[in-house]
Amino acid sequence: MSGGAAVSVITKSGTNAYRGVAFLYHSNHKWGAKNLFFNPNTPAGSGIPQRIDNQFGGTFGGAIRKDKLFFFTSWEETTTAERGNGLLSVPTAQVKSGNFAGLTTVYDPATGNNLGQNRMPFPDNVIPQARWSSAARTIQDLVPLPNTGSGQTNNYFASVPYYFKRNLVDGKLNWTPNSKVNAFGKYSVMLSPVSGAAPLGRALGGYPGGAAGAAGIGTGNNHTDVFGGGVSYTITPTLLFDANFGGTLMHHDTTGPDYGTNIGLDLLKIPGTNGPDPRQSGFPVFNISGYASVGNVNTWSPVVRNDRVYTYVANLAWSRGAHNLRAGLDMIQASDESLAA
Repeated sequence: MSGGAAVSVITKSGTNAYRGVAFLYHSNHKWGAKNLFFNPNTPAGSGIPQRIDNQFGGTFGGAIRKDKLFFFTSWEETTTAERGNGLLSVPTAQVKSGNFAGLTTVYDPATGNNLGQNRMPFPDNVIPQARWSSAARTIQDLVPLPNTGSGQTNNYFASVPYYFKRNLVDGKLNWTPNSKVNAFGKYSVMLSPVSGAAPLGRALGGYPGGAAGAAGIGTGNNHTDVFGGGVSYTITPTLLFDANFGGTLMHHDTTGPDYGTNIGLDLLKIPGTNGPDPRQSGFPVFNISGYASVGNVNTWSPVVRNDRVYTYVANLAWSRGAHNLRAGLDMIQASDESLAA
């Protein structure tokens, strides 16, 4: 029930001396413990679960004109390469064939009354393929078979690639033409592509988040520009003017691998699942109790956002200056004299 944090970020300024730093951070899956549920004996689980993190960059600043014009720049790149993995539940070959013998009792919906009473089970708990819908048959062909163990749950080990990259670049200029004026301007940009594959391949879906970790299925692009400037001017020793402005331009788009294809309408032949707008294309979601979801579980995808924020402020401050200081000193002196008396 609380609001978000208010964060103030200050970009460093250059000085008369040239200064710079460089940094590097690296983390590798070969130096850590493997996932508790990782099964290297399955085709999808061969090798070690991959996770490589890198962060590197540097800063550099100095003077263009001594005591007057200064610059400061910085660059940082962050990359993450991962093979997200996890155990999912998919139908076995027996279940895919419609045979539920020894698993549960399946009742024929064509029997009994409209309240579901007095229905009869299918013979031997096997659903005849003639009673299958064409959409169900198509989906069954897309969902992979178990690749680990022989149970009905946690029988599919999924391992899919996820890649994240982010570049941050900053530039700032400070100008002090004289003792009365101080001005600055800055520009920053962030470029950040991210991509995640689908755990169930052509059937997409799987994890609650879609792909590896919390990433969505598909490819996303992020581009943010931040710019600003300001000036302070000492008009008189008791009158100061300052003004600042800034802007943030943010673009984000993400599309899944099913974007632009009417899988629900054209492949599964289910009326009303796709519309004429490309944003209504894709693979509809099927949530089946006890099994991994099928379809594009990222119901927010596709998404395109363009946010613009501009701010500005100006201040004119006046102080009585030396007169206020003299009056304050006189009050202190009078107080001391009173205490002495």
